[in-house]
Amino acid sequence: MKKNIFLIAFLVVANLVFSQTKVSGVVVDNTNQPVPYANVVFKNSTIGTVTNEDGRFYIESSNTYAALVVSFVGFETKVVPLTKSVNYNFKIQLSDGQQLSEVVIYTGKTSKRTILP
Repeated sequence: MKKNIFLIAFLVVANLVFSQTKVSGVVVDNTNQPVPYANVVFKNSTIGTVTNEDGRFYIESSNTYAALVVSFVGFETKVVPLTKSVNYNFKIQLSDGQQLSEVVIYTGKTSKRTILP
């Protein structure tokens, strides 16, 4: 009986340990310069992070995910497949995207007034 309880406890702990996804790395551009504040998100989830000033990131989840989505303004979004549950020292290179031809800035005010009692 004690062996069965021990075996079940071991399997539960092993399942918790191995069902995690941990990823770290650096995001760079075409010239191998770091891309600060790029978005890094597990694909089909809301779990994500932002790279630091040196383009480095670390993200983990208790669930298992198959890919990362990396995006930044001015670069094409890149989907990176994950082969293992623990992936360290990724180097993700983003390629240049389309340039914006014009930007519109609106500085008008709204006409709605708030009347205080």
